[in-house]
Amino acid sequence: MGELMKFNPDSIRICTDADCRQSYGGTWGATSAADNAGFSATIKSMEDGETLYVRYSVTADRATLVAACKQAGDCSQVPGLKNSVEYHSDDNTDHKKTENAIWVTYKDWSVTKGGTQTTIDKSGLNGKKDVPGIQWTINITNGTDTDISGASIMDALGNGLEEPSGDVVLTCKKAGDWKTQCPTDAPGAFESDSYDNQWSIRVPWLDLVKGTYTLPSGFDSFAITYTTEVTDAPNADSGEHRTYANDVRVTPKDHPSKGAIGTADVGKDVVKLVKKCTSPGSESKNLTWVTSLTALTAMDNVDLKDTLDQKGGRLIRRIPAESGAKQHRRVYGRGDDAAH
Repeated sequence: MGELMKFNPDSIRICTDADCRQSYGGTWGATSAADNAGFSATIKSMEDGETLYVRYSVTADRATLVAACKQAGDCSQVPGLKNSVEYHSDDNTDHKKTENAIWVTYKDWSVTKGGTQTTIDKSGLNGKKDVPGIQWTINITNGTDTDISGASIMDALGNGLEEPSGDVVLTCKKAGDWKTQCPTDAPGAFESDSYDNQWSIRVPWLDLVKGTYTLPSGFDSFAITYTTEVTDAPNADSGEHRTYANDVRVTPKDHPSKGAIGTADVGKDVVKLVKKCTSPGSESKNLTWVTSLTALTAMDNVDLKDTLDQKGGRLIRRIPAESGAKQHRRVYGRGDDAAH
């Protein structure tokens, strides 16, 4: 029996049904192991084909079990949760053994971070203009036997990101409630939705950078959102994409810290390309392929390169552009390829 469990000597029963509603009437006995680490049971005799069920209970400290599961990363990796049984008899000395493990239902506290591409209205010499940006969201959620009240948060921007433009906003929610109900007397608190009486908090950005901002008490989940400008975003019509990273680390008062790396893709596809085989499944020699090319911006001298999967053969088609090409102009390439 696992070291995290102790056998309850008064609980053992032997029954003739799986639900243990009918006790076994034969002769049997049981002896507890040292320190109630298990037991040995002896059944005087069993008939051919007879099935008996041994039922018993163990005691365990839930907090200890959860801590062991968290430390191991998964309950299945904790040796102290495994329970084994071994059988032998006078007529059959071949010891047979099987084992299983108990599972502790718990949810660990978590922190995640992600970003989505957006645009920012920025004032300049020639008035406002849209510049590339990323909206970041940090989600922090309570877990079983973990209190994230008072946890400190440290945020670190990656390369190519400016400090947030606009407010850094914290929302606070209790389990089963969709409203944000941050404390109204907290520094930076404001009524974010007067109709539903929702309250959020404006968080000083420098407090996040220094890691000195702490979460308020009495809530089960939090979200922090803010938007950063991207300083080296790819040209809008280049078709290039770049990935930007943004780190966060959360440290509860009485638990080890956890970090999360958020990433966001910035860029715009200039073409939508789809290729498929239109030949029926019964075709054994000549396969017909159709390639569709949708321009998502005006383009000139478009090249379509088709590579065949046979001895490096290639098929290159040039699609001439028309003067004053319009966006979303759809072009189709069609080829008949010999299959061997």
